Amino acid sequence: MQHVSLRKTDSHLLTMSMRLVSVVGNCFSLSSVVVFLLCLMACSSGTELTAEKQAACAAKGYYDALIYGQPEQWVAGHSGAELMSSQYRQLLLENARMYLEQQRQVHGGITEVSVCNGRSVFVDSCAVAMLSLSFADATNETVAVPMVCGADGIWRMK
Repeated sequence: MQHVSLRKTDSHLLTMSMRLVSVVGNCFSLSSVVVFLLCLMACSSGTELTAEKQAACAAKGYYDALIYGQPEQWVAGHSGAELMSSQYRQLLLENARMYLEQQRQVHGGITEVSVCNGRSVFVDSCAVAMLSLSFADATNETVAVPMVCGADGIWRMK
């Protein structure tokens, strides 16, 4: 299984990042937005970012935010997050924290999230991004993350 390990940004990524800043900039600290943008830039391959790669990079960014202690950003990455009730948002945050604690107890925690290259599926404005979660006990797990592209061009989790 190959993983995307990318370094170079392109103009499309910059445009997408600026849209993301406008979407989440009012809800989160500058540091959380910067962490997310760095995750997106890490997904740039120097080649054109296809819709499939954009969805996978966005999914990786949301999961990176989760494992780096910003579950609020992970919740904000869900489609319709702006319409969620505060109770539902709180439930998702609690579930995310419980999941991380469970993974810490079972595997020593999640140490890395990477995109499984060539494993994502894209149809119209929907995609299933395949991510590999690496754990402290040297085990790995592949997860499928359903994604949808909004009218604003931002990929969000379903």
